[in-house]
Amino acid sequence: MAASPKCEVRTNPVTKRLARNFDGLFPGRDLVQEPHLIVTVALQTQHRQSAMSDEMLTERQECFKVLMERMRCVKAHFDGKDQWCDFIDPATGAPFHTDSATTLVECDERYRSLGFEILELGCCRSLCNERFGQCLVMTSAFNDNNNYYYNSSCYCSCPFSCSYYKTNQQQQQQQQLLQQFLLIRR
Repeated sequence: MAASPKCEVRTNPVTKRLARNFDGLFPGRDLVQEPHLIVTVALQTQHRQSAMSDEMLTERQECFKVLMERMRCVKAHFDGKDQWCDFIDPATGAPFHTDSATTLVECDERYRSLGFEILELGCCRSLCNERFGQCLVMTSAFNDNNNYYYNSSCYCSCPFSCSYYKTNQQQQQQQQLLQQFLLIRR
């Protein structure tokens, strides 16, 4: 993977219905009563994730490293604002900073409620979305701040540029937040 992959970032407010889907994922967190936000980050891959090959597995591992680095930046961003945040380790599906017996693996049905599709392929399941099809690896972060514009997406050439432009002030604030999520601190 020579060039940085393209990515898609989406934000979803945690509604009561959505909160029930993730009950137990973060013990001690009440996703129903407190406002929360889910940020999903999907990286485009060159290889379909349903076609098992050495190249696909290597690319997948490289994408996991990129996702983990970006999710650490997301967590640091919210820690700096004294807001709770945790993210899902894309390799295991477990919350990274919370001790939990519940996982959220990449092909989990709950991702349907966040705008992804799960393809049943007989031998396996594959996650896909409208923009990248089956050529993606993704993870998600949860935080207790829902003050940003919802149901939005950002299509970027990660990690340094963002081609997502909106006009109103609230959407511009969200763009700045999403750019901070995607910037790798060097």
